[in-house]
Amino acid sequence: MTRAKLNVAKLNMEFPSEASSDEADVVEFRILEPSPSAGLLPAGDLLPAGDLLPAGDCCRPQDLPAGAPEPVTKDRPWWVVTDSDVFDARASHDGMTALWEKVQSMIQYKIQETCRKFPNLREDDLHQESWIVFDQAVARYDGRRPDSFWTYLNLSLYTRFRQCGAHDRVIPIPHDTRKERRSWHKISQETFDARVNAQDPIFVDAMEGDGWENLQVNDDETDNLIEEMDMAVLQDRFSKIPRRWANLLNLLTRHDEADVAEMLNLSLEDMQRKASMIRQVFDVLPDEEFVWRRTEAQYAARLQKILKERQGDSTPQGDRTPQGNAAVRRTALQGVRK
Repeated sequence: MTRAKLNVAKLNMEFPSEASSDEADVVEFRILEPSPSAGLLPAGDLLPAGDLLPAGDCCRPQDLPAGAPEPVTKDRPWWVVTDSDVFDARASHDGMTALWEKVQSMIQYKIQETCRKFPNLREDDLHQESWIVFDQAVARYDGRRPDSFWTYLNLSLYTRFRQCGAHDRVIPIPHDTRKERRSWHKISQETFDARVNAQDPIFVDAMEGDGWENLQVNDDETDNLIEEMDMAVLQDRFSKIPRRWANLLNLLTRHDEADVAEMLNLSLEDMQRKASMIRQVFDVLPDEEFVWRRTEAQYAARLQKILKERQGDSTPQGDRTPQGNAAVRRTALQGVRK
């Protein structure tokens, strides 16, 4: 409370009187004006009677009891958050910083409690999450209950930290006998990747390979990974084949053969023959045969040439010349005629 000086103003106010309606009563009012040069008084100081009005009495200073103590209004603690603090935080950056500093004690306590319950979480991550929760709480707080922002933020932090702990919780797998435990979301991510690779036409399993049967297991402490079998090489091959062939393989991974043939305006036999030839190109041709801007006819010619070379390698060593092959065919025909 500040020292105040009392200025007395006499106001003439007329009141109706039963005795005489012409008489006027003069009522004296005391107007309280703060003094700018006054200092602070400690709690419990006594003021002379009539110098200060008690709380709730603003019009009858003569009823102030003698020796009445100074009415003291206790301020709230510095950490108490009011609705005005929330409004200031919404309005300015300084208000947001001041409110953030007020709630640091609660946030730090919640972070320590959460890390104690969930050892897999880190304080730095939760501190970042707490800032996100704090910013959302300032924006969403409606003030339905006066001065309830502290409780609202406390519940919001509890919900978010519980979600973080449940998402990253390390749980044991029943059939896993290893010492190192894996988290469930990591396993689900590997399963998702495996399903995506199975739909990829250049993946080994989509190309009728045996990748699913070959599981690469290094050590007991590592995770089981599906063997990719030179995925980079297959990616490079797929990027160099003609675009119509690539589109055909993509359609076959998503639709039935009859639907693909109808979409490409081909007969079912022609579509199956072309798809079989494309798969044969991937199986037979070496990596150096896959060249940019090579046409379908050129790939087909290279395939036929390599197949003929392989058939020639299957003949006896001395009969690999054209004359030797012709002699072998004549001998076979003579044996059939006999």
